[in-house]
Amino acid sequence: MKTTNTKSVSAWEGDWQQRVHQRINDLGYRTYSGYLKDRPGWSYRELAAELSSDRTLPSVAPVQLARMHAWNVTPTERKDAILDAFVRSLRGALKKGWGLDKYWDTDVIGALSGWHVTWGEGKELDAFDREVFRMNPPAGWIPKDLQDPIIQEAARRVWSGD
Repeated sequence: MKTTNTKSVSAWEGDWQQRVHQRINDLGYRTYSGYLKDRPGWSYRELAAELSSDRTLPSVAPVQLARMHAWNVTPTERKDAILDAFVRSLRGALKKGWGLDKYWDTDVIGALSGWHVTWGEGKELDAFDREVFRMNPPAGWIPKDLQDPIIQEAARRVWSGD
């Protein structure tokens, strides 16, 4: 039986941030924000798959991309980035859509736990995700991007006083 010997290298090995930036640069982007902007609604898992497509190089983990997202925003970009990250996290968790998988709620709660840790615990994040659940999106809903009407309405309700 013929097998291929491929060395598996951890996504965390070496300077992973530099590696991610290099791969983004190789795709023609100067910034991580520019890369994300051209991929609205892509989950962090989908982004990691794209950046890990060269199997001869160490992979990129979705959590690394989520962290870089939070680390690379200015204060004026923060709210939109939070919404964008929320959508990317949900899209990675909702396989068939809101309310449709047997364990959809567990998957969503797990994804949102990571979102909270990445963006920092706080009243604004708690209020936002509670509002999305309170709005009870229709069965099968998967947010398209941060402009999704449910995402925007929840944000309006939470941040209307800002």
